[in-house]
Amino acid sequence: MKVDLAMLRWGAFCVYVTGPVLTNLAYLSLTDQVTATGERLLMVTSTFGVDPSLPLIGMLLCLRDWVQATLGRMVTCAAICIGTALSALVSPEVAAASGLAFLVSESVDFVCYTFLARHKSLAILLSGLLGAMVDSAVFLGIAFGSMVTWGDQTIGKVATVVIVAIAFRASQTQMVVARA
Repeated sequence: MKVDLAMLRWGAFCVYVTGPVLTNLAYLSLTDQVTATGERLLMVTSTFGVDPSLPLIGMLLCLRDWVQATLGRMVTCAAICIGTALSALVSPEVAAASGLAFLVSESVDFVCYTFLARHKSLAILLSGLLGAMVDSAVFLGIAFGSMVTWGDQTIGKVATVVIVAIAFRASQTQMVVARA
């Protein structure tokens, strides 16, 4: 079965630009407000909750890298702008915080990935780590005026980035072994 690479690239672009909308919808529809500042979690037990948007955000940081690697910098910059605009349309509750967090963190991810692009797995890992840290800080600062859960937010996003970076590295190693 032959895969149409152009279709795959543009499909990834579409998933990337609509990703912030899906992330916001998951955050708003699957969670309940659980803190005095307004933070929302999906309660697993009466005392433990998770934010279902965190792995989605981690995936978006990695998907942006792939869009840039396959469609180029200009298309990626356009995708960041489109994703930011779409993010702001979802809900007034999180519009400013989500839109600005996406714009700033994805731009930081873009610059870091561009600088490290020759070393793909390292670029994915470090740009995703930096993007996750920035995303958490911007979103929490604007939405809740508190950085209390910054570490938890960042770890939730970085866990996904680490998994993707390891999987990418493993796939590259398998390709080298298969060629030998």
